[in-house]
Amino acid sequence: MTALTISNVRVIDGTGAPAQDKRAVQVNNGRIVWTGSAEDLSASDGAGVVVDGNGMTLLPGLIDCHVHLTHNGRANPASDAGRTHAEEALDALKNAVTTLSKGVTTVRDCGGGIARPALALSKVAPRIGVP
Repeated sequence: MTALTISNVRVIDGTGAPAQDKRAVQVNNGRIVWTGSAEDLSASDGAGVVVDGNGMTLLPGLIDCHVHLTHNGRANPASDAGRTHAEEALDALKNAVTTLSKGVTTVRDCGGGIARPALALSKVAPRIGVP
């Protein structure tokens, strides 16, 4: 896999330290392998594809410790009671993809339906390229 470098980006590292501007982050095979000043980017080996992050902020994935991936946010969750296991699994997949697209990379599903689709998704995700 080609390395991806995001340059000229504001970085929040998740440690509680203040955000740092004009940083660069290099990712290879889904892992951060280098970070530093954007000025030092030319000194790093194998920059690969470089994306200008000017005006953007990069931070570690967010964690949501209470989700119900099979629920659709309706006022009456009992209205979902007649769904098949397949429908429940598809709803969980749709909600997981939406959650991931918002920057949440880890969830704790608190009562997914009887088919337990969130558990199935956690086992399938690595095989389809989702960490």
